[in-house]
Amino acid sequence: MAKKQQLLLEELLEQALVKDEDKPYEVPENWVWVKLDYLCKYIQRGKSPKYSTIESIPVISQKCIQLTGFDLSKARFIDPSTINSYIADRFIQPMDLLWNSTGTGTVGRINCYPGDSTFQKLVADSHVTIIRPIKEKISPKCLLYWLSSPYIQDKIDLLTSGTTNQIELNTTTVKDQQVPLPPLSEQQRIVALIESLFEKLDRAKELAQKALDSFENRKSAILHKAFTGELTKKWREENGVDFERDWEEKKFSSCVLLMQNGISKRGGTNGIDTVVLRLANILDNRIVEDDLRHIKLNEKESEKYLLSKNDLLIIRVNGSLDNVGKFIIVQNENSWAFCDHMIRARINEDIVIAKFVMYFSLTNCYKVFVQTNIVSSAGQNTISQKSLIELQVPVPSLAEQKEIVRILDSIFENEQKAKELCDVIDKIGHMKKAILARAFRGELSTNNPDEESALELLTEVLKKKVNFKL
Repeated sequence: MAKKQQLLLEELLEQALVKDEDKPYEVPENWVWVKLDYLCKYIQRGKSPKYSTIESIPVISQKCIQLTGFDLSKARFIDPSTINSYIADRFIQPMDLLWNSTGTGTVGRINCYPGDSTFQKLVADSHVTIIRPIKEKISPKCLLYWLSSPYIQDKIDLLTSGTTNQIELNTTTVKDQQVPLPPLSEQQRIVALIESLFEKLDRAKELAQKALDSFENRKSAILHKAFTGELTKKWREENGVDFERDWEEKKFSSCVLLMQNGISKRGGTNGIDTVVLRLANILDNRIVEDDLRHIKLNEKESEKYLLSKNDLLIIRVNGSLDNVGKFIIVQNENSWAFCDHMIRARINEDIVIAKFVMYFSLTNCYKVFVQTNIVSSAGQNTISQKSLIELQVPVPSLAEQKEIVRILDSIFENEQKAKELCDVIDKIGHMKKAILARAFRGELSTNNPDEESALELLTEVLKKKVNFKL
């Protein structure tokens, strides 16, 4: 009997190990590549529950499994009368991995259930896969970090099947995932180092975010003061200017000489080769000259659509609510045109300064106006000329406008620092991915080549998995 068990164990070992030709990359000599299924007691989708308002047994859904962590507050509850239809393995255990397995945008998110003293039992719905490692031999967190690593996450689309919004990460695919398995002590060192590095990066991100939020709040307050007259109160006193007399609200229509949508055509064979600005050329509130597109414009089209210095471009339509209504100043005479996703406003410089209006477009007052006047359809958000001409703009004298622009230019020189903070926050995400990638190549200087091979560990895992007693 023992001989038969030994033969079966050898057969399982052969099945568990990834063949040399299928190994994704080289790992340290005392690691092995293994299929995920052989490291786990249980891998299975949850099942569709019957819900109840009785808050006794939570149902873990994809909403509970976020990039930022596990959120039990988003769970609904199962009808207690159906509990007997659940076998013991279906109840979620502490340190189970929960992997979102359906739907564009949600599939692939994975987290570890840390345990919760509030509820004795939890189950998963049919959109979540439960992965239960053999925890005595396999570190759940090490597996979590592997399945969260770029090697897995960057190919989620390739791992799924089905059509748009109906895609699935099926259980067979989950079980077949290849895992670089280090010795247990190395797994523990990898987890400890990843968590130490991630903690430092999270702290750096938190500080950068706080600084960015502080800048944005300060910016909002300064803009409010600028367009309520408070920012230039001292200037008015020094120049004998009266706020009540010299400030008035004007409709945007009275501040512009013309407004028009851009050109709709996307090609052409006759005329002069001309740059046509697209939404891809707009970043924040400025024009970027990357990937400029050209079309041929005839004389009539050029006369109608070419931009002049100090023209204002307004984003007319966009999929993002945050971008619709943004103002951009044309700062050069480049003989460029603009596409029909934008509106051109040519400012009446006898009444307002273009940059003064652009700064006004950054205020909360203007943002509320845009939100109120946006029309949404088929995933696109639009603001029309008809709405924009009704915008009320607080307009002081040209001299005071120049002073406001001068002060704001001076204050917002530090805006570059805010952009750098955004870059820092983005880089932290990339750094985490790089750490995970290196960790599972044995490149974090944690590996001890003198430790016994993970092959011995795998043998012990397989014994435990099938309850061998050799």
